[in-house]
Amino acid sequence: MWQGVHINATEDRAVLHVALRQPRGAGVGGADIEQAVMAERARMLGFARGVREGAIQGSPASPSAWW
Repeated sequence: MWQGVHINATEDRAVLHVALRQPRGAGVGGADIEQAVMAERARMLGFARGVREGAIQGSPASPSAWW
Protein backbone atom coordinates (compact mmCIF):
# COMPACT_ATOMS: atom_id res chain seq x y z
CA MET A 1 0.00 0.00 0.00
CA TRP A 2 2.71 2.49 0.96
CA GLN A 3 4.42 2.04 -2.39
CA GLY A 4 1.38 3.06 -4.44
CA VAL A 5 0.91 -0.34 -6.09
CA HIS A 6 -2.46 -0.68 -7.86
CA ILE A 7 -4.14 -3.11 -5.44
CA ASN A 8 -7.65 -1.66 -5.75
CA ALA A 9 -8.77 -3.98 -8.55
CA THR A 10 -12.28 -2.57 -8.94
CA GLU A 11 -11.01 0.95 -9.66
CA ASP A 12 -7.61 -0.08 -11.09
CA ARG A 13 -5.68 2.28 -8.84
CA ALA A 14 -3.67 2.39 -5.67
CA VAL A 15 -5.49 2.56 -2.37
CA LEU A 16 -5.21 6.07 -1.03
CA HIS A 17 -6.24 5.82 2.62
CA VAL A 18 -2.55 5.46 3.52
CA ALA A 19 -2.02 8.93 2.03
CA LEU A 20 -4.15 10.35 4.86
CA ARG A 21 -1.61 9.07 7.40
CA GLN A 22 1.53 10.20 5.62
CA PRO A 23 3.84 12.81 7.10
CA ARG A 24 4.42 15.93 5.01
CA GLY A 25 6.95 15.20 2.31
CA ALA A 26 6.37 11.42 2.16
CA GLY A 27 4.86 11.69 -1.32
CA VAL A 28 2.45 8.75 -1.01
CA GLY A 29 0.20 8.89 -4.07
CA GLY A 30 2.25 11.60 -5.74
CA ALA A 31 2.55 15.35 -5.28
CA ASP A 32 -1.06 16.10 -6.26
CA ILE A 33 -2.46 13.64 -3.71
CA GLU A 34 -0.14 14.90 -0.99
CA GLN A 35 -1.13 18.50 -1.67
CA ALA A 36 -4.84 17.61 -1.54
CA VAL A 37 -4.39 15.62 1.68
CA MET A 38 -2.45 18.38 3.41
CA ALA A 39 -5.03 20.98 2.35
CA GLU A 40 -7.87 18.82 3.69
CA ARG A 41 -6.02 18.22 6.96
CA ALA A 42 -5.62 21.98 7.38
CA ARG A 43 -9.33 22.48 6.67
CA MET A 44 -10.28 19.80 9.22
CA LEU A 45 -7.95 21.32 11.81
CA GLY A 46 -9.55 24.71 11.28
CA PHE A 47 -13.01 23.21 11.73
CA ALA A 48 -12.01 21.36 14.90
CA ARG A 49 -10.37 24.48 16.30
CA GLY A 50 -13.49 26.51 15.52
CA VAL A 51 -15.69 24.01 17.36
CA ARG A 52 -13.40 23.93 20.39
CA GLU A 53 -13.16 27.72 20.56
CA GLY A 54 -16.90 28.20 20.13
CA ALA A 55 -16.72 29.98 16.78
CA ILE A 56 -18.62 27.07 15.20
CA GLN A 57 -21.71 26.31 17.21
CA GLY A 58 -24.49 23.79 17.13
CA SER A 59 -28.11 24.59 16.48
CA PRO A 60 -29.72 26.77 17.73
CA ALA A 61 -26.57 28.83 18.26
CA SER A 62 -25.47 26.77 21.25
CA PRO A 63 -22.01 25.31 21.65
CA SER A 64 -21.72 21.67 20.65
CA ALA A 65 -21.73 19.37 23.64
CA TRP A 66 -20.06 16.29 22.20
CA TRP A 67 -17.38 16.07 24.87
